[in-house]
Amino acid sequence: MIGLLCGGSSSEHEISIVSAMALYHRISDVKFLYLDSKNELYYIKKPSMDKIINKKGKRILLNKKALAAEKIDFIILANHGYGIEDTIGAILDFYEIPYLGSGVYPGVVAMDKWLCYKMLNSAGILQVKKQNYKPYDLVEIPYPVIVKPKRCGSSLGISVCKDEDELIKKSLKALKYDSELIIEEYLEDMQEFSAAFYDDGSIKMSKVELINYTDDIFDFKEKYLSNHKLYSHLFLDDNELIKRIFEIGSLAYKVIGAKDIVRIDFFYKDSKIYLNEINTIPGSLSYYMFDDFEKIIKELVEKNKKDHFFRLRKKNSINLDVLKFNNKLK
Repeated sequence: MIGLLCGGSSSEHEISIVSAMALYHRISDVKFLYLDSKNELYYIKKPSMDKIINKKGKRILLNKKALAAEKIDFIILANHGYGIEDTIGAILDFYEIPYLGSGVYPGVVAMDKWLCYKMLNSAGILQVKKQNYKPYDLVEIPYPVIVKPKRCGSSLGISVCKDEDELIKKSLKALKYDSELIIEEYLEDMQEFSAAFYDDGSIKMSKVELINYTDDIFDFKEKYLSNHKLYSHLFLDDNELIKRIFEIGSLAYKVIGAKDIVRIDFFYKDSKIYLNEINTIPGSLSYYMFDDFEKIIKELVEKNKKDHFFRLRKKNSINLDVLKFNNKLK
């Protein structure tokens, strides 16, 4: 049976819970697994916000034996945030537990905005100019600029800065979420798009969402605490633009070595498409972008189980004869 894993020690802990609850009601036959802020794991039957907040569940360990005791043999990841989203796959890999998620390497790359920028840049993918930044550093990008934590998601700590004084002030806000910052070029009067990508043998793309917001940027407040986002999703119907987005997104997916469902955000201005960011565990796995979401999930689960089986068989079949040789030595 499938376990749906959320929570964990990160600044996006609460977002992960909301994300997982949305998924729980859209995927049949799953068991709800919650990591609290100290990374202690609970199996919660018929989850509700009250049960999650008050940990009204069975305390279990995150290893193959403990999960097997609950008849769980596969994990869908719904964890978000630096320190958990980019590392949780390593724990599952260590215990040889198959899961749906991009894995450690793509997670680390996508979480580090500067590293991801450099990798995508080397592949010729257009992006807005970025710069590593510490308060009082020389700013090489013309104002206005955006300042954001280098390794954080959900638009936490992101601000538009119109001059140096504002940049220094808002950098302190961003430093609450990460010890390192990044600044980037601010594109005024641009359109923002999002699309989900997955690979079931070939790369495919969801519908392309048009992101509309009322402030200068799509920040945390606009994304999660604004009513308009809860009730409506608008999708792009320009086939030529959709084709271009697919080509850029597919290349980026390959460049970082992504797997399963990722969401990629884009800017569009003056007929140019800029790749903004890649999220390897998108909120609620971007279910609302797909017409056949549960079918896709089930297919990806089966594909991952098969890949996991062959990967284990190959790994465990390797015999280097080193111990046999050294056993002869005194």
